[in-house]
Amino acid sequence: MNAPAVTTLGAAFTAVARAHPHRTALVQGDLRIGYGELAARAAAAAGRLADIEPLLAPDFEWVYHGPAALPWAGVYRGVEGFRNFFAIVRELIQVQECDAYDYLDAGDRVVVLGVSRTRVLANDAHYEAQWMNVFTVRDGLISRYLDLYDTASVVDALRRDRREVTAAS
Repeated sequence: MNAPAVTTLGAAFTAVARAHPHRTALVQGDLRIGYGELAARAAAAAGRLADIEPLLAPDFEWVYHGPAALPWAGVYRGVEGFRNFFAIVRELIQVQECDAYDYLDAGDRVVVLGVSRTRVLANDAHYEAQWMNVFTVRDGLISRYLDLYDTASVVDALRRDRREVTAAS
């Protein structure tokens, strides 16, 4: 399914949910929430990571592939890992635009393709990177998040000297 470019996490979930708004997305006790309602809640929560945490399975795993030169590459587990990832990233970069442009429904997985435009805080370098996210849903919760990224452009921007960036501007 092709979808228009989106710029927030909430809008990305909303676009994914358009494919199956009435299909059960989240089950917690007797509560069943459809993808449409989940997307509406995600849109309202965009930018508030604590509101996403209840959607993570207890054994949630986030795999971010990348070389050792990429400070946030690694495996993050549970809510604490989710928080740690963002604690690392917030100190280093500022995402200026995040466009999810394609969504693929693969049963218990949703594949999202996109591009991000980001600024490195230490040197003011900018980069654009293509990415693919694979969300695995189990029992209505996100159990795994595979984050595949054009890490070469990211590492290059992180390594640039501020003087080099200023001279190129």
